[in-house]
Amino acid sequence: MQLPRLYALRFNPAEQERRQRVWRVLCRSFFQRYIEPADTVLDIGAGYCEFINQIDCGRRIALDPSADVRRYAGPGVEVVQRGISVEKIAIAVPLNDQALLGRITVAQAELEDNGTLQRIRRKWLGNPFADQNLKVL
Repeated sequence: MQLPRLYALRFNPAEQERRQRVWRVLCRSFFQRYIEPADTVLDIGAGYCEFINQIDCGRRIALDPSADVRRYAGPGVEVVQRGISVEKIAIAVPLNDQALLGRITVAQAELEDNGTLQRIRRKWLGNPFADQNLKVL
């Protein structure tokens, strides 16, 4: 089944409007506090763009394989229409697991040194030197 048809079957227009209202409340009352004005936010599997359209930040990117993502993305949202690959692009670390965080930091430094992070940043962010500081939420 093609993605646009699947998306159309999932939610009728009334349900889509309700979902927009729910995401507006979630973003304004919870998620926004973790996002700084200059941050870049990448919404992976953006779909109807309910999240990314409601977030205020320096750069907003919607990633989704469906061509419909362009229709749903609001003003100022950059759209990347492609399938999600198998590369690991985010890692969650338990709050108090300093050993794991340390290993990730070392690995990140190695990837920085051998040029891998620059290639990833160029491919996904358009800038090989984008700030990639670790951020604790």
